Amino acid sequence: MAEVLDQLNDMAQGSSVTVAWIPSHVGIHGNEAADAAAKEGLNLSDVNSTAYIEWSEMKTKIQRCILNKWQSEYTESLVEAFYKEIEPLVSTSMKYVDAPRRREVQITRLRLDKAVLNSHLHKMKRHPDGSCKECDVPDTTKQLLLDCCRKNISLTIRNKCQMLGVECTLSNIFRYQSIQHVLLDKMVEIWGEQVM
Repeated sequence: MAEVLDQLNDMAQGSSVTVAWIPSHVGIHGNEAADAAAKEGLNLSDVNSTAYIEWSEMKTKIQRCILNKWQSEYTESLVEAFYKEIEPLVSTSMKYVDAPRRREVQITRLRLDKAVLNSHLHKMKRHPDGSCKECDVPDTTKQLLLDCCRKNISLTIRNKCQMLGVECTLSNIFRYQSIQHVLLDKMVEIWGEQVM
């Protein structure tokens, strides 16, 4: 111990070094396990320091593991089939951002199949049958975006998809912001400014 103190004092160059003994964390299970692992490590004949990874790499591995678990649970879940159709893969990225916020809210409601359409109103007992009055079929998000004849909304969306060279699918409608802008403009034509 005296030799260690001499070396520490030499390194301190004129300052004094005091070494104090601190008792171990006796009785704390995690600390005892860590102490046991450290003592076991002292007996290793060869230590491979290259087997360890940096924090940034560990963080990436943890995030990947969480996303994989989330994806697995999401895929196996029996709920929200509509959303899975437009967004089959989980991610932490923002799905849609727009100003003003009311436009963002409308797109988000459509993405989640919670837009205030007749089918949704019917579930809340606010519409007699949930049908589109012009198409005479259930007024759902899918029907509105892909098949509805009100103000040629679905035709306008199909034309915009064709201009972009993409297939007219729910997934593509919610992937391309320029298609969503056309959709929102058509919604204003149908329902007026109150939807925005």
